[in-house]
Amino acid sequence: MFSDTLISPRADHNIRKRSAKYKKRTDSPNFKDILRQRCRERVKAQRGALFDQLRSLPDEDCVRNALSQFIESDLKELQLSRTLPDICDEAEMMNSVDNEPLSQLAASDRERWILEEYERLIGSTDAQVEMCEAVVCPMCAMGVLSDNPVVGVVTCSLCSLVLPLTVPVVELEGLIMKAVDGHGRLCGEQPTFTVCPEDTTSSLLLMCCVCGHVQQVV
Repeated sequence: MFSDTLISPRADHNIRKRSAKYKKRTDSPNFKDILRQRCRERVKAQRGALFDQLRSLPDEDCVRNALSQFIESDLKELQLSRTLPDICDEAEMMNSVDNEPLSQLAASDRERWILEEYERLIGSTDAQVEMCEAVVCPMCAMGVLSDNPVVGVVTCSLCSLVLPLTVPVVELEGLIMKAVDGHGRLCGEQPTFTVCPEDTTSSLLLMCCVCGHVQQVV
């Protein structure tokens, strides 16, 4: 139906611009990398205050508790908040971390220790994150899709995507992946997604600027 659709130069420019900005879900940064990067930025921006705070804590377990709270906060910001496993269990953590007291480390070593400890904690929650049932937005590859049966729409938690609620979000994910797989059998380039208004409704389209493939997803 849409394979012969003509695209105006302006629309083609917009699609190419969006293709450069957005990535297919499978190529987007995973949440562990995002959390790690946020930790690095936080340590860099708040190095002195963070070290003072951690040095004031009475023992290593309290330090780990503080770090796990950072993780939980970042997960909530990423719209993937879930009940975290008991990552601060004393016996488990003593088997997975160095026992050198934080107070005996130099400033640069403390920074490295914090990052390493943060990564260990992330590792223990990574499986939990991967098991979540959140459906990632096909347009921005970062937000989470949710449906509103009252209004009858599907929206993204981060970008401007709005679609009519024609199928449950879980089924929509299946249709998106089916479209991506179908295009992948014909072309090795990354497709992009766009919402096309149609009278009183709108459709989600998969488009490829390289091979010209256009497919209506919903």
